Amino acid sequence: MLQDAERALDLYASIDPKLDSLRRKQIRLLLRLHGAVGHLTKAFLHFLYKNLQIFGGRAICRIPKILPLEKKGNIMKNSLRILVLGLAGLAMVGCGNQGENNGGSENTEPAFAPVTLYSCGSTSVDKVITALGNKFADLTGRKVTLEKDQHGSGDATTGVTAGKNGKKYDIGFLSREIKDSEKQALSDRNLNGRMCKDAVVPIVNESNPYSATDKATLAAIYKGEKKTWKDVGVTIQGENDNIQLYSREAGSGTRECFFEGIGYSAVKAEDKWNDGVVVASQSSNGDMMNAIKDAPLGIGYCSLDSLAGAKGIKGLSFEGVVASEKAVIDGSYLLSRNFNYVIRGDYEANSNREIAVKAFVDFMSTREGLTAIKGAGGIISGLEEAQSWSSVQESKYPALAN
Repeated sequence: MLQDAERALDLYASIDPKLDSLRRKQIRLLLRLHGAVGHLTKAFLHFLYKNLQIFGGRAICRIPKILPLEKKGNIMKNSLRILVLGLAGLAMVGCGNQGENNGGSENTEPAFAPVTLYSCGSTSVDKVITALGNKFADLTGRKVTLEKDQHGSGDATTGVTAGKNGKKYDIGFLSREIKDSEKQALSDRNLNGRMCKDAVVPIVNESNPYSATDKATLAAIYKGEKKTWKDVGVTIQGENDNIQLYSREAGSGTRECFFEGIGYSAVKAEDKWNDGVVVASQSSNGDMMNAIKDAPLGIGYCSLDSLAGAKGIKGLSFEGVVASEKAVIDGSYLLSRNFNYVIRGDYEANSNREIAVKAFVDFMSTREGLTAIKGAGGIISGLEEAQSWSSVQESKYPALAN
């Protein structure tokens, strides 16, 4: 409701040159002070009626006559309350102008200098954090933007502690849990937690008739115990049917989830594994999908989030279950993992950058943040119970008001 009132204020400001940016800031503050929409008293309405004449708004001065119509229903009620709130600010501008004409001075808070947050870590989270960054920039009037540098989960904790390539990152994302060895570099100020869930999906070329797999079969394929497609019951006509293996680079959270899920966690980093099986290593989900698209005999794996809408490849069911949001939430799809975050911990206390990164973390769990995550393919829960960003912003981050 308050956001609607503020949008009404911006619309009025676009046609009334008396409302400069400073005045709008004052009005927004007054809207918030009176902002509990149901708390408008008769005395306050009388105040409006008298002072709005400053602006010569004839329709506005009829507010007391219009108000009884709110009994006709919620839509009318809300619309009129928005009108009253928006116009309440205009009344206050008149009072502010009088003070200014009398030589009064105005105290305003320093403007929040825009901040660009730098992220690193998992490539699997790319779509999700792009959606989050874009939405947060919109909600803060671009006071906070996000610049990504995603190369794998192994960079996340290093990026926010020691830094990488001469640069320290504000927030690192992982498509796996933080390892004990990584936790040793973190302090209490390196806040960390879960952003959402995702799944890892075995994939093949869309021309491959293979459609369902399981833990034992995938382990046998990657160990080199099953070397041809005929070994798994598939005939691919006109092709030498040796299975071509694709995997992710060492340090990839997607790789770790996949191999732990199929019971083959002792995977070596080299391209040639235990018995000489040749594996083509890919450095991102995008590279993996492109490789499988061009490899009729290939098999690999990628994030469910990345797979959405991809062409030329297809996902395989695992242990009789097709990867989906529902199957991940209810636990029936077993190749699932968390998307996690960790933030830098050595900011100057209450600096704009510290405020911005903590606000971004809080935003991820708001109604708007969870909606952005879900829209980008992330798997979430608790959307209906989540707070709105406006309520979080007003109570914790007033400097980020849009």
